[in-house]
Amino acid sequence: MNSTLRSWIAGADESDFPIQNLPLGIFSIHQDRKVCTRIGNQIVDLSLLHANKLLDGLDISIDVLNSEVLNSLIAIGKNKTRALRQRLVELLELNTSSNKDHIASCMHPIDKVKLHIPFRIGDYTDFYSSKEHATNVGIMFRDPANALLPN
Repeated sequence: MNSTLRSWIAGADESDFPIQNLPLGIFSIHQDRKVCTRIGNQIVDLSLLHANKLLDGLDISIDVLNSEVLNSLIAIGKNKTRALRQRLVELLELNTSSNKDHIASCMHPIDKVKLHIPFRIGDYTDFYSSKEHATNVGIMFRDPANALLPN
């Protein structure tokens, strides 16, 4: 990502979420959870960008952006999510030719929304999460009497 890019969003360039770091997440204002990104202290509602024709040509359905988790978005593939991120950069960069008021109407201050866990985890196996797990692995690879190293 180009480190010289700047955004027209006030304070974004000095924040933890500048134009070079646009995370994907899930937010809600009332009850409906939707896909978003964050820039500075603003949440960008991607379903509103889609409804306002600002994501045209990306072949991403509104259902994916109205999802309660990011699983559907990730499932469409890296090429499409990469194209989505590139479009977001184009919309949010300082020299955008798009209507900034139109884009700003798709944003909410971070303190006015609720953020949610972004993924539905279907299966998870933890390891090395306790002394007992580390001991079991140590027994497999070392002498059971020296399963754990001194550190």
